[in-house]
Amino acid sequence: MRRMVGFIVLLLIFAMTVSAQDATTFTSDDEQLTFDYPAEWVAGEASDDAHTAQFTLSDAAVTVKVVDVSDDSAEAFLSAQRKATDGFVTEFKIGDFDAIASTLTSGEYQIAYALDETHVAVATITAKSGEIALAHEQEVVDVLASLRFGDSGGAVIESPVLNISLPPGWVSDSEQLQGDYFQFVVRPSDGTDTRYILIELLDLDARGLLEAVQADGVESLMVQLPGGGEETEAVTIGNFEAARAIGFNESTSNFRGYTLFVVQESWLVAITAAADTEIAVRAMLPDVDAIIAEMETGLNLVQSAFDEILAPTIEGVEYFPGLDALHEDGIVEYEQNPPVGGPHNPRWQTCGVYDAPLKTEHAVHSLEHGAVWITYQPDLPAEEVEALANITRRGTHRLLSPFPGIDSPIILSAWGYQLRLESSDDPRLLEFLQEYEQGPTTPELGATCAGGETRTADELGV
Repeated sequence: MRRMVGFIVLLLIFAMTVSAQDATTFTSDDEQLTFDYPAEWVAGEASDDAHTAQFTLSDAAVTVKVVDVSDDSAEAFLSAQRKATDGFVTEFKIGDFDAIASTLTSGEYQIAYALDETHVAVATITAKSGEIALAHEQEVVDVLASLRFGDSGGAVIESPVLNISLPPGWVSDSEQLQGDYFQFVVRPSDGTDTRYILIELLDLDARGLLEAVQADGVESLMVQLPGGGEETEAVTIGNFEAARAIGFNESTSNFRGYTLFVVQESWLVAITAAADTEIAVRAMLPDVDAIIAEMETGLNLVQSAFDEILAPTIEGVEYFPGLDALHEDGIVEYEQNPPVGGPHNPRWQTCGVYDAPLKTEHAVHSLEHGAVWITYQPDLPAEEVEALANITRRGTHRLLSPFPGIDSPIILSAWGYQLRLESSDDPRLLEFLQEYEQGPTTPELGATCAGGETRTADELGV
């Protein structure tokens, strides 16, 4: 028995998947279950259970199956497995999965681990003796390491910055594309549980985080994540050197598995696996690794990708990239009139309708929060001003004020974008609001436009 335990420890440390050249792939009829097995194994007749495969070896037999435990739970199944042993059970990892190996009272040798909360992968070795069964354990561990379970589909994320195939059973649910932040949400294709994978790409340089990461590594960011500051480990996934941690997020009452790494010198890639239990998060990590492996060729964090995302789609809209978002007291000289962004006062202007000019530096701060600033020449007809006021009141991030000295009756400004109009009934006015109110270049997307400065420039004495 001691010899068996010692051998298990050694083989588990060095376990790796069967190489493609020495393996054959099993795929269930419904294409949900796939794994590689040694070419010398002889596959048996198809089982009535689509997720069970049987093999004959020279001196043993192996059954590989996925068990649906939705009537109970994966944890309960594994707990029962521990109890139904002949005095021998070992716990270890297969990749990122927590697995158990046990000799059963029937004389069989079994390895099992939870794929998720409702499915368990089980491999059973049947032989004349424990020594014979043990001789095949490494092969079986390799098979389980290659096992994939979930809906087939070939779902993909297609965007200018990320173009990858997702692991089976996952689909792209939503995405958010900005100039220095990109977010993709991936969920199970059957939509039956609360698990999800969050893919985030963040320009560290633009967000002022690059220096800290260069000095202390991504661990300096990990400690800021709920539960991410403890037991961070270094992992290598393909060509990426990453940091990984699993923690509990009290605010959302779920577990998170964080994987962070930096690409192209200043871009942070953060992949978060979220689920109700830690065991479910760990079961998702192989899919996280598969997504990261796809990124080796699927990332396109270059200026041409941003240009495609941010290029104006409305006739007459001008785009001004590369705006600074620093806070400054005092008067700021802007290149555009009215400004479309740049340094601004630490206090933003409360969005709404104003009948007098505003302190420009306050209004620019509102642009940083995603506001569209509608400015007009002071002599604009009253009916036009009233029409603009009605439109302004319909949105949470809209700001209206007269602006002396502008060269068009009406000018719409958002962070990095501007459109000149002759009248309020131009259909492009509403198109601009729909596109750029809290639009793709908003530096602080989601920030409020309420609770700021409410006084006009005259009332402030400027």
